[in-house]
Amino acid sequence: MLVRTSKPIMVAVTAVATLLVSGNSPISDTTARAQAKATPKPACNLRAFPLVPGAEWVYEARELPGLPKPKQPRPKPRQPEKVIIKVLSVATEDKVTSIELEENLGYRTYKTVLTCERDKLNVPPESIYFSGEPGGGLNIELGEIERTGNTYMFRAGQVRIPEWTEEVKTTFTRKPVDGTGAQMVNGTLDLQRVVLIGLPEDVATDLGQYKATPVQVDMRGSVNIETKPDPYLFNVPANTISKLWFADDVGVVQIANSNLHFYQLTQYTPAGAPETP
Repeated sequence: MLVRTSKPIMVAVTAVATLLVSGNSPISDTTARAQAKATPKPACNLRAFPLVPGAEWVYEARELPGLPKPKQPRPKPRQPEKVIIKVLSVATEDKVTSIELEENLGYRTYKTVLTCERDKLNVPPESIYFSGEPGGGLNIELGEIERTGNTYMFRAGQVRIPEWTEEVKTTFTRKPVDGTGAQMVNGTLDLQRVVLIGLPEDVATDLGQYKATPVQVDMRGSVNIETKPDPYLFNVPANTISKLWFADDVGVVQIANSNLHFYQLTQYTPAGAPETP
């Protein structure tokens, strides 16, 4: 059940690194400093979402325990059985850091670019991290995004801000499948994300158990499709809600949305982790 709360939250999860050495000898200060120096810092020091080149998250579809259903019936997007997210690059220019992701749905792979500054992260609508639904629209390209607010807000790199609102406006262009000659219609998006965080929860996955902070996203707004002779305005149905659980030093470990899609983290590869033999 989705719960509204306005209390600041601090996620009580810390990552513990254990080094096995022969004879149980203590790690020297020199070795410890070298290891710390070799560990890359996450983009914008976001501990709740360690975006570092080479990091990878694998999510698999699971049975949904339950979320409020939208009041209006609507077609459901296809649910991939597995979603693989990999950080391709991180670059900073003029105090804004750009993070390029590869999002692999099995039947389609595409790239997204997230941007962050201190305690702020913005995510494009095509990414699974925007509203908990992977892939955006097939053969749809978005124009320049006009954004008020931020997709995610943090305090000292952790999920602590109780609530915030983001507004996203953009145009979209639909392209026909090659060889069909179909006439496609374009349109505009006007979306609002009302975001609330909840109390930390125990989240059990195949990969392990986490103390994770749920971030609830209530999606509102409209889609204007430029049909002729009259445009068609589609309002986002009530109770279009998604929920993403953030665990410190790991990132998003669980995702659920009102399309009755549910994903859990089944594999996480930090940047610089040795390959499995």
